[in-house]
Amino acid sequence: FKKDTFKSLMYAASSVAQLGVCAFLAWKFIPLTASAWPLWLLYALVQGTVATGAWVIAHECGHGAFCDQKWLQTGVGYALHSVMLAPYYSWQRSHAVH
Repeated sequence: FKKDTFKSLMYAASSVAQLGVCAFLAWKFIPLTASAWPLWLLYALVQGTVATGAWVIAHECGHGAFCDQKWLQTGVGYALHSVMLAPYYSWQRSHAVH
């Protein structure tokens, strides 16, 4: 396995862009009404699936598999974990046994 920083950053950017597009489309086209709950349920399923990609990238940052630059790996991992409301450093430490 050879780490590729550019490819890793493109995967991270792609995941963040997909999350943003899904959120924008929901904000723009799904009304905040009780009758729209099926659409919000569908949105939650789609957004949750898309967020799994970002979680996998954050997970790899925690394992040190994202890139060779520790500062970049830490920054990406910290940013993604923060958006997902998961503490990066304590998660990384407790998860190291895996």
